[in-house]
Amino acid sequence: MKTFLTIVIVVALVCVGGLVYVYSGAYPVGADVPHSAPVRWLVHTVSDRSIAAHARSVQVPAAVLHPDSAMLVQGAGAYASMCSMCHLAPGFDQGPLHTGLYPHPPRFTHGTDVPPAEFFWETKHGVKDTGMPAWGRTHTDEELWSIVAFVEQMHTMSPEQYRAIVARASGDKEMQELPMPQVAPAGNQSADTTGAARHGGK
Repeated sequence: MKTFLTIVIVVALVCVGGLVYVYSGAYPVGADVPHSAPVRWLVHTVSDRSIAAHARSVQVPAAVLHPDSAMLVQGAGAYASMCSMCHLAPGFDQGPLHTGLYPHPPRFTHGTDVPPAEFFWETKHGVKDTGMPAWGRTHTDEELWSIVAFVEQMHTMSPEQYRAIVARASGDKEMQELPMPQVAPAGNQSADTTGAARHGGK
């Protein structure tokens, strides 16, 4: 009985201490101060496990794994206007939004090891308190799948190839005003934009 009472008192003190700490406002929530290691582990684990669990029912269209040029062009335009400022692109190794957000958005210039189903779910539904919007509220599944297909291929592209495929996506004023990587001297080309590619790492 004495041991049980001791455990109850310790648990109660921990809970009270936790509440005092929370309401004191001492925990730094500024985006320029990283989470402590335990909080970072907890937040990342909850997020990763939740996305994986909710994405289990997502069926990846075959066209996403073997996209044609039309799907890649559609995805390029959508990625450039919706994603590139945070997740960067070939020719953009850094940017103010990527630098200023916490946690930093993953860079997709070298590919991603996130499975397509989870990538689609995260793009459609967003992630709370990360700056990642729920694009499914304003865009169709077809548009979002085209982004997934494009990111699967983007890490094979040079800045020149990225610029060229985005230029094909749309001729409207909004697309023309997007920031584009500087064109390198002729002869500095890399892989074909339609070449097969898989995830290359975060």
